[in-house]
Amino acid sequence: MVKKILICLVCFFVYQVAYGQKPIKIIVFPFQISSLENLNHLSGEIWDTLITHLDECEKASVVERALVESALEGRSIDSIDEALVRRVAEWTGADFAVWGSLTKIGKAISIDVELLEMKGGKSPQKIYVEDKGLDRLTPLVSELAQHIISKFLDKEIIAKIYVKGNLRIEEDTIKSQMKTQEGDVFSKKALREDLKRIYRMDYFEDVHVDKVKTSDGYNITFIVSERPFVKKIEISGNRLIEKDDIMDVLDIKIKTILNFNRIKRSVKNILRLYKEEGYWAADVEYKVYYLKTKEAVVDFIIEEKKKTLIKEIKFSRNKAFDDEELRDVMKTKQKGFFWYFTDSGLMNEEVLDQDSDRISALYSENGYINIKVGKPEIIHDEEWIYVTIPIDEGKQFKIGEIKIKGDLIEEEEILLKGLKTIPGGIFNRKLLRGDINHLTDLYAKTGYAFIDVRPLTSIDEENQVVHLTFDIKKGKKAYFEKIIITGNTRTRDKVIRREMKVVEGDLYNKNKLSNSYKKLYRLGYFEEIDLNTERGSLDDKLNLNIKVKERPTGAVSAGFGYSSIDHLFGMLQVSESNLFGRGQKLSFVAKLGGSSHTYNLGFTEPWFLDTRVSAGFDIYDASREYTDYTKEVQGGDIRFGFPTPGEYTRLYLTYRYEDVFITDVSDSASEVIRDEEGTSVTSSITTTLLRDSRDSTIFPSKGSKNSISIEYAGGVLGGTNYFTKYIGSTTWYFPLFWDTVFMTRSVIGYVHGNEGRDVPLFERFFLGGIYTIRGFETYSIGPTDPETGDVIGGDKELIFNVEYIFPLVKDAGINGVIFFDAGNAFDDDEDFDLRDLRRSVGAGIRWYSPMGPLRLEWGYNLKPKPDEKQSNWDFSIGLMF
Repeated sequence: MVKKILICLVCFFVYQVAYGQKPIKIIVFPFQISSLENLNHLSGEIWDTLITHLDECEKASVVERALVESALEGRSIDSIDEALVRRVAEWTGADFAVWGSLTKIGKAISIDVELLEMKGGKSPQKIYVEDKGLDRLTPLVSELAQHIISKFLDKEIIAKIYVKGNLRIEEDTIKSQMKTQEGDVFSKKALREDLKRIYRMDYFEDVHVDKVKTSDGYNITFIVSERPFVKKIEISGNRLIEKDDIMDVLDIKIKTILNFNRIKRSVKNILRLYKEEGYWAADVEYKVYYLKTKEAVVDFIIEEKKKTLIKEIKFSRNKAFDDEELRDVMKTKQKGFFWYFTDSGLMNEEVLDQDSDRISALYSENGYINIKVGKPEIIHDEEWIYVTIPIDEGKQFKIGEIKIKGDLIEEEEILLKGLKTIPGGIFNRKLLRGDINHLTDLYAKTGYAFIDVRPLTSIDEENQVVHLTFDIKKGKKAYFEKIIITGNTRTRDKVIRREMKVVEGDLYNKNKLSNSYKKLYRLGYFEEIDLNTERGSLDDKLNLNIKVKERPTGAVSAGFGYSSIDHLFGMLQVSESNLFGRGQKLSFVAKLGGSSHTYNLGFTEPWFLDTRVSAGFDIYDASREYTDYTKEVQGGDIRFGFPTPGEYTRLYLTYRYEDVFITDVSDSASEVIRDEEGTSVTSSITTTLLRDSRDSTIFPSKGSKNSISIEYAGGVLGGTNYFTKYIGSTTWYFPLFWDTVFMTRSVIGYVHGNEGRDVPLFERFFLGGIYTIRGFETYSIGPTDPETGDVIGGDKELIFNVEYIFPLVKDAGINGVIFFDAGNAFDDDEDFDLRDLRRSVGAGIRWYSPMGPLRLEWGYNLKPKPDEKQSNWDFSIGLMF
């Protein structure tokens, strides 16, 4: 028993010696300054900095500065000597004392220190450090502190740091995680923290520290054992998503250190990928196989299960709007009947978060200013997903008083009349934003580029009213100082500048900038266009920066297709819409079909002689086989376009010259057709007034295209064909709900012979087919020869088309269409007769394919004649109406 007690006492004593020692007490005195400059303020700075560094040592305790100042009260710094230091140090109970001086000669600085150990009657030890420049004073004091600590701790500093065991991870990479540096005071705590940081790199299975004491201090060695190298990554169980797509989302890669955190992140990424595709019930596990070569194989095992769609989206605590109204504003949808084509029912958490904002917007646009939409709760099993969205509506607020204050360019009453927000109406944040934009645009039209409109609200919670004040600060009128164009590596500056509605020196006008953007965008030369303004050299000057990103404007395309007119056809097109960066257009098109061919070479200069007049020409050769004859045409035209006062309107003049050959006329053909056999020449001038405000020439959603044209042939122009043709056309597009579009088109035409001549057969009006009246065969509508039944065309035409266009697969650009067509061509002795219109209804699909706009449409003849089909399919790749 006594023996055990003695062993315990010895252990306790050893522990106290090793770990229970009191910290060494150090007293630091203020430093003397020796310099030609007045640097006395540095005495206290050095004093404080040195105390701070010494106090950071775990085995040191520094006497407080205030206690030293009290002991030195009434004495100058120059009076500090060894005798005074010993007396004060004994009084404070210090183990060591430090005092010294700073010397500055030129740029060189040095600090001389004496370190006095109070026990043993030893003489002071000298310590000396130096550098150049006062900006090096702080690191110099830090170096001094390390020297002092190493003296009183008897070499307990870190002399060297080594890393062993690393094969693939660079030593510098490992050392970058360490806070401990060579020359630092030895600290077990600091080394433990370094060890943790190295282990958290997740590259090592084991990390430990070894230390060896030498005459210069401790040599520290971090010994690491690396994890295996990833030799191979396996994916198993995937059928619905390609392996390459899964590999792309992995956070772990081949030929890297095995990292389990990265493996776990990879599992989450795979699950996220499956969720995006609708497989919420999918499960992913992983296994790691270790090889003898210090390598590993990681196997991700996927259990896909079947697609999980949204069964129900519901809401809690909603009263102002029912569930159906709220679901209507969301992009996330419950599974629908056409879910396979529309992706309805697919869950995307990012889109669902955006839906919360859409719901908030609906409420805020209806007076619920305190609306709060909570985080959606998502519950799913292997069959369905159920979404519940919590809503805290708050109260509905109305508009109280509306005022406008600040810098008014018109009377307040006039400005108020232009606002959509009115007193007594429901508070609507969307209308409010529109009113801010309205006032901003109103001022911007008159040159105020720095206009600031702030809506100030005063909320009456009790009466549920929001009082509104528009505070306007108009700033100065601004003028364009410079227009700077960047990003156009090919397109010449002048091609961009000539489309701008503003020039340097013009008064700022936001509307003109907006129109300039539209004109640049419609050129089709740029993928991105960014117009932004910045302050110029003066407060009333602006610089306009135009940054563009060019797109390829040249194209070579070839393909095959089928149309109801030409049957099987092949097409080659070579085009350049920005020739040599000058904005010129050059194209060649060759189309070969079973019953026709067309070759066309065209060139257009949109700014002829640097004016707003456009010029161009076409050279063409075409042939088409009809039932009773073949028509061949060779010719060309010269075109000019002239600007008019209207923004979207131009006047075009076109001179056309062509040789027409009618051959292979059937013996059973109508006499009208037989009379056309042979060669004739058409020399004509066409005048066209065109206004086109559509937002797109391919799939418009708003705007209109209206034209009136008159073509005169023969007479003073020569040729053998004498006629005048008049055609008027108007097409309108109206955007509706759910990204749908309503379109109406009307065409009226009239042609007559000149100087007693008959109108050539091929210049008369023939209807039927995909571009006129669908549901009828091409060119099958019109007056007929009573003897042969051949369609011989009319001298008048009337066409009406009505369409409802809706998205089918929006992301793919596929639209559906429902239509109603009516029209007819009338003979010379007939008047326009609305009662005699041929009518059809139908539906179709449209897609802007790589070969061009594609149309597949089926029309149903509402009143077929005995020799006509009840319905007809039409297919084409080319122009729309």
